[in-house]
Amino acid sequence: MDEGQKNTLIVDSDFHIRQSIKFFLERDGYIVDTAGSGQEAIEKIKTFLFNVIISSYNLPDLKGADFLNALQNNGSTGELIFISDAPDVKEAISLIRKGVFDYLSKPFEIDKMSFLVQRAVEKQRLINEIINFKSGFWGPFKHLVETIDARDHFLSGHSEKVRDYALRIAYEMGIQKKDVKDIELAALAHDIGMIGVPVLMVGKGLSEKDREQINMHPVIGARILAMNPVFAATIPSVLHHHEAYDGSGYPKGLKGDDIPLGARIINIAEIFDAITTDRSYRDAMSIDRARTEIIKDSGRKFHPDVVELFKKIF
Repeated sequence: MDEGQKNTLIVDSDFHIRQSIKFFLERDGYIVDTAGSGQEAIEKIKTFLFNVIISSYNLPDLKGADFLNALQNNGSTGELIFISDAPDVKEAISLIRKGVFDYLSKPFEIDKMSFLVQRAVEKQRLINEIINFKSGFWGPFKHLVETIDARDHFLSGHSEKVRDYALRIAYEMGIQKKDVKDIELAALAHDIGMIGVPVLMVGKGLSEKDREQINMHPVIGARILAMNPVFAATIPSVLHHHEAYDGSGYPKGLKGDDIPLGARIINIAEIFDAITTDRSYRDAMSIDRARTEIIKDSGRKFHPDVVELFKKIF
């Protein structure tokens, strides 16, 4: 593990809880500090960079959204994980939308906490790599994308295939070379926000909170890419690649031609790869059946113009 991403802050008014979590994280190689109140935590983040902050939701001085706001207003870029006795699902979802990494409910398994901290550290490492990415150096970026896809073996190679399908559609459309390059990079990066989703497996049996976290991945991806101007042209396509032609998609519910062209292309390319690839919860469709399903959703999920081009290629 990179030493630069191991700094963790535990915030809880109970000394024994702080020390218990500290013991387990230090055992796993993390550098851990503690704070007994929200205000003490704020003072610490002013002088030291913490990559992960694990905090009780019900601190005596700063609770929930107030603590999150205080962290953000004081320049914290660390991933915040709340621990709560009985978290309200709607409140949890609201705070996840505002930037909280995840919630843990008491009592929690230490392995679950370790998993969340590991995912938060991975996200911080990704952010650093994105910030330092230089235009033209595609090899390291492709390796980064492959690493994200490989976290679920069912998704291995997914982003590369989406890139290939999107390029075929873009070339058929006759898009200018520069715009094709932007679409290619956006297609590779379209799921980069999944690094910020602390869900073990995408598929059936997910909770409402899990589904909300998955639906946040375009927003998380766009936020991360916005940290480097190299990706400026890709952000609309990444942010909106799950919008639907009829307005039923996410995250903004855009309709029709309001959806960026790159996002329309990546959407159909991603769905085509997804339904023709085995998943943990279902088998892959045949190419012919997948083609039929996509054509059936023309004018609903997919832009009719892109579907017409898709029909010529596949």
